[in-house]
Amino acid sequence: MWKQRLAAAATALVLAPVALVGAIAGPAGAAPVDKKCQEPPGCIEVQPALLGDCWEVKCEITLLVTTSAPRDVVVRYKTAEGSATDGKDFKGEPDGKATIPAKEQSVQLPPLVIPDEEKESDEDFYLYFGSSDKDVIVKPDILRVVIKDGP
Repeated sequence: MWKQRLAAAATALVLAPVALVGAIAGPAGAAPVDKKCQEPPGCIEVQPALLGDCWEVKCEITLLVTTSAPRDVVVRYKTAEGSATDGKDFKGEPDGKATIPAKEQSVQLPPLVIPDEEKESDEDFYLYFGSSDKDVIVKPDILRVVIKDGP
């Protein structure tokens, strides 16, 4: 009987700190919330998104703000190869910059996919996002772009 009570007490001690950490950091796997971002005027959250499938002939990559900002929002981005080749399948960008104008909800990145006539399997590349503005949070900060061969 004493072994069961000891096991129950040990379990309670182990679970209690986990519950506390979960309450502070949010759900499992979520990044801790920056308390400064919740206070007025708060942070501006930017979400990169693909609008539909990314075909060689049409690939729309957009940056969306969760709420329109009272000022311009600048997001930096760069590309990295996956199975797609820089200069052949997509236009590499080592230091891209996109500006979402004040009171606007989104901006579209310039075309990055290079169309070709070659029949090939799906290929991918990556976009990494960030901002030097401490009030701008980009989530997710990595976007995998899969280029599909012809519609």
